[in-house]
Amino acid sequence: MFTERAITSAFQRGHLPISPIDLLRLEMALNLEYGFAEIDHSSLIDLQRLDLVVCLSGRSDFSGENAESREQKFRQFKTVDTKDTITRLKHAIMIAYLAMREHAVKTGSVKPVPVYFNGTDHQNHQLRRLIKRNVNIFGFPSRLIIVDDIPLPNTMGQVIGLNYFLHTLNTIGLSIKHIGLVSSRYHLPRVMRAFGGDSPLLTKAFYMSNQDVLNRFSPELKHAMFDDTFFDALARMELSVFGAGKAILSNPNGEQDLSGDIEATVAYSSVQSPPSIAKLIPSNIISFYHALSRLALHQIRLVSNQDHDTDADASDRCVI
Repeated sequence: MFTERAITSAFQRGHLPISPIDLLRLEMALNLEYGFAEIDHSSLIDLQRLDLVVCLSGRSDFSGENAESREQKFRQFKTVDTKDTITRLKHAIMIAYLAMREHAVKTGSVKPVPVYFNGTDHQNHQLRRLIKRNVNIFGFPSRLIIVDDIPLPNTMGQVIGLNYFLHTLNTIGLSIKHIGLVSSRYHLPRVMRAFGGDSPLLTKAFYMSNQDVLNRFSPELKHAMFDDTFFDALARMELSVFGAGKAILSNPNGEQDLSGDIEATVAYSSVQSPPSIAKLIPSNIISFYHALSRLALHQIRLVSNQDHDTDADASDRCVI
């Protein structure tokens, strides 16, 4: 019911009808995705394949304050998790460390796995200052933490900023094939739709039909975007997503976080025209589909075992 109310609210604000069957499909999909977000599946993924771990910034800064309190869209939150950005960075560092350790154990060689962070100007300034003053951040070498600027202070800016970074690496011959994305658990369904290969944000057409967004980009970025291979940098990447922190509803303002993100996911994928995120989870989110495959296999085994038990019971009842 909670998910249904949030979905319906998003459509009501967009003044678009939704049929009962479409509502049911959306509800089932989002419930499955949030179930995936609540599970720690890092042990089920071949972490040694990771080349980079991306930490998406939250609403807080690195001093434990609400970094976005001046923005109107965040004033609705009476209670804010003042440690969400720190929690995400710690989790990203843990994933990067596990990836390096797993690679060393399996191959006997050292493979640095950097952590990439592209937050607001305020968050970036704080993290750069911490890196300058400390050899290690949360036990992780500061030299392996990359802080990058974003063209817009939101998820859209993080998507295009990360893609620009990857495209730049490609132009100098550095290839990254598999990325880990870390965010808060409530954010993962929207993150998968925004950063995945089917995201409208990874198409030239989206920005051509949103000139107000395009005009906010630097001349250098706009020039790069007209390279035919520009959006391939992220769109063709293998992505694994990881949820940081406690269970969603255990966090401060957890129910409002969840409700707000469900509404945003539905609005940006199904109400907004043109949509800015994919309607379904893109196929290059390999951790999500790996988890679905494991779930399907588990269910098949349960059914098979039930059938075997039924056959055995029937055999025991046979009189020869």
